[in-house]
Amino acid sequence: MTFKAFVSSAAIAGTLATGALVAPAPVEAATINVGSTINFSSVPNGTVAFNQSTGVLNFSAPTFGFPSFFNPQRIEAGAGTDSFAGVGPFALISDLTLTNNGGGFFSLATPVENFISFINLPPLLGGFNDVQFTLTKFIFNANSGDSTLLEGFFTRDGNTVAAVGQFTSQIGTIPNSSWSLSLVAVPTPALLPGLIGMGIAALRRKQEEASEENV
Repeated sequence: MTFKAFVSSAAIAGTLATGALVAPAPVEAATINVGSTINFSSVPNGTVAFNQSTGVLNFSAPTFGFPSFFNPQRIEAGAGTDSFAGVGPFALISDLTLTNNGGGFFSLATPVENFISFINLPPLLGGFNDVQFTLTKFIFNANSGDSTLLEGFFTRDGNTVAAVGQFTSQIGTIPNSSWSLSLVAVPTPALLPGLIGMGIAALRRKQEEASEENV
């Protein structure tokens, strides 16, 4: 399944699972709705590079232009849906230091708080520069420049919403390349079927072991 197809499925599932999405929340209680998606990309002349020796995934500043008041690593935030419709252009991203797993694969050792910050919610939804994204899991394929796993959560006013995504770049062929990153807010209960399945499997194993002992 492509990431776009997954995003669509997650959005539909989130809408069906939470009737609250049908009616807009009050401004003072605005939050990030499940199924909301947002895309990020490098600004013009901004690139990403990866150093296999140090494991640093470096999001560089644009060569020209005025990147930001706060940090040179400004990125484009756009093409958002639902809660992220009309997001502002001042998102910032942090570099990542990854651990070498061998075979060209690198992973995140510890979560990175505010990996992406200053994600603007529209003022009508009660927010401005108050949404952050914390990265909790990330596996990077240095050969292709893509992520094979990307998970984390959005934070707004102390509330969190889980998210999954995909990172793509041309690092595998161009050392300093353009890149894009897509995220979709997902319902935490979506994890329950898998956990229930694991529980059922464990219960069956115990029952089988008990049967063998009684034979």
